Amino acid sequence: MTTPMRPYSLEGSLSAVLMAVLVLATAIQVIGRSAGGLAPVWTEEFARWIWIWLVFVGAAEVERTRGSLRMELVLNKLPERVGRAVNMAIDLVFCALLVHLIAIGYAMVMRTASYSSVTLPVPTAWLYAAFPIGGILILIRVARRLVGDARAFNAPQADRAETP
Repeated sequence: MTTPMRPYSLEGSLSAVLMAVLVLATAIQVIGRSAGGLAPVWTEEFARWIWIWLVFVGAAEVERTRGSLRMELVLNKLPERVGRAVNMAIDLVFCALLVHLIAIGYAMVMRTASYSSVTLPVPTAWLYAAFPIGGILILIRVARRLVGDARAFNAPQADRAETP
């Protein structure tokens, strides 16, 4: 028996906040440009940074809810245990790939720690930190899913009641 998924999560809540900040920064930019080109110069770069963070944090929410697109044409034709095993294998490969990409992202953060942003008073490393942090959040969600799938895979099959 699986536990019901909570409707709210850290990733979902953070994504909502980031989206609100993105809308606000973009609105400041649009209103400023409409008022004769008086938009603060930092709003364009800030909106781009928030967008990137939103993508990576939002991807973790998508993994939590299993909302990504999947091709299940072949998997639906397989027995349930075999399909579950294939999904688990795909998740394991995905985890290995994520670990590698997180390491690359961390190296990029370290490489850009001393560079400053063009218009924002923060190091460029804050922009590049979006992937390692988002990647870790995704990795946690996929690992939790793998643990749950492994438990369900190893659980004894429940007797199915005959339905007329």
